Amino acid sequence: MKLKYLLLAPAFFLAACDQQSPAQATSPTAKSPLIVALESMGSHFQQEPSNVMVNQKVTGESPTEAVVEIEESGLLDDSVFAQKTIFNLSIENERWTVTDKTTQVKCYPGRGHQDYGSDPCQ
Repeated sequence: MKLKYLLLAPAFFLAACDQQSPAQATSPTAKSPLIVALESMGSHFQQEPSNVMVNQKVTGESPTEAVVEIEESGLLDDSVFAQKTIFNLSIENERWTVTDKTTQVKCYPGRGHQDYGSDPCQ
């Protein structure tokens, strides 16, 4: 009986050695569109804490394209009520890539437009 377990033990350990580590098992597309968008925000993002709302849209009909919206409000700005950055991403060369990035702002009352737009606040 002990011999049977002794023969199985090396096979078990050899099978385990064949397993890839999590870093190796990750495919290039494993980085989600959300992570790519957050990394694209740059080093200035959230240097001052603010409210953040994130929305990621990927549809089953087009799983190689995504839209990520990152909305910040409560900014230390007396004219800008909120700022929204919209990322369009697609898979290129097996990696999520930003294909378009736009930034829009919403102004405080009396400082410009109250809907998101590209015109600066006053």
